[in-house]
Amino acid sequence: MKDIYIHIGSYKTGTTTIQSFCSENRKLLAKKGCYYPNAPGNNRISEAHHGLALSLFKNYGGLPAGWYRDENSFDDYIYKYLSEISSIKENKILFSSEEFCQLINLNDPYIAMQRLKNEFIDFNINIIFYVRDPLSLVKSVYNQFMREVSRKVPLKSFIDWFYYLDKKIMLPYEAISIWEDVFGEENIKIKIYSKSTDHLNEFFNILNIPSFICNNEGMNKNIKSDDRELERGRVKEVFSVVPSYDINSYLSPQVLLDFNKWANLQVMLDNINESYGDFLSKYASHLKYQPITVFDLISHNEKITSFDVSSYLANEAFISEIRGIAYEIEGASTDYSRKIFSAIEKKGL
Repeated sequence: MKDIYIHIGSYKTGTTTIQSFCSENRKLLAKKGCYYPNAPGNNRISEAHHGLALSLFKNYGGLPAGWYRDENSFDDYIYKYLSEISSIKENKILFSSEEFCQLINLNDPYIAMQRLKNEFIDFNINIIFYVRDPLSLVKSVYNQFMREVSRKVPLKSFIDWFYYLDKKIMLPYEAISIWEDVFGEENIKIKIYSKSTDHLNEFFNILNIPSFICNNEGMNKNIKSDDRELERGRVKEVFSVVPSYDINSYLSPQVLLDFNKWANLQVMLDNINESYGDFLSKYASHLKYQPITVFDLISHNEKITSFDVSSYLANEAFISEIRGIAYEIEGASTDYSRKIFSAIEKKGL
C-alpha cells in the first residue's frame, strides 16, 4: 500500500517554500520515490493543491476567499488525482495546501475530513502539520495583511488590529484533535516551525527522504518587506483615504486608552498562552515557551512605528518625505508626529 502525505500547513509556516520547491523539482522528487501531483488552476494555486482543499471546504458549506475562482468540484479533483496517481511507480504521494486548515471553520469539520479520508482509503494517509509560536505568527500575519492591496480601508495600528483579530488564526493547533480523531493520532506528524531551522530538509525527513540536500536560500517566494517599510505604506494609505478627524484612531492604539479593552486584551493573551502552553506540553515538551505579554505587543508596535532614519542618511528624498509626513499629521496625531521629529533630530537632520 502506498503512502499519501497531506501537508496541511498551517499558515505562515514556510508552506510557500515547500510548495515552490516541490513544484519546480518534481523529477528530483520522483527519483527519491515521491510523486508531487500536478496542481491545475490560476497562478495563485498552480504550485500547491489549494483546489483540492478549497473545493472540499466549499462542498460542505464553506465560503472560500475571494481570490479562489476555481469552478471544479471536489469530485472533479478526486477523479483527476486518483486517475493521475493510479499508474505511478513512486511509493509516496505528497499533497500540500495550508487551505486544509479552513476545514476547522465548517459547522461539522468531521464530515469533510472523513470524506477526504474515504477518498484515499486505499492508501496509508499521513497528515503533516506545522505550528508557529503565537507572537511570531501574529507579526507575520500583520505584515501579510499590510501587503494586501484589495482591502477597502487601511489597517488599524498593530495593537488595535490584534485586538479584533479572529484568534483562530493564532490557534490552528486547536484543530489537531479533530485530525487525530479522523486519521488516527499515530498518523499526524506535528512539527514546530522556526525560521532558523533547515526547513526543507526537515520537511523531507518527515517523508523519510533522508540526505535530500536542499538549499533554503531564496526559496521562499513570499514578498519580503521590512516592518517599517510596510508601516510607512500603511501611514500613506491612512492619509489618502481616512478623513482627517479619524486619522488618529488609525495611527495610535486606541485599545490602550480604554480600561475595559485593556483588561479584555489581557484575558485574550492569557487564553492564548494557556492554549499554546498546553500544546507544547503534549507535543513538544522539550521546548520552553515565553508567554506573550501586553508589553510584547506594545514593543512591536513601537518598533514598526519608530522612524529610524540612520539607514537612510544618504537618501535625501526619504528624509524630506518623512519630515513632510510629520508636518502633515502634527494636528491629527501629536504623539506620532513627535516621534518622527525626534528621530530626525537625534540624527542631526
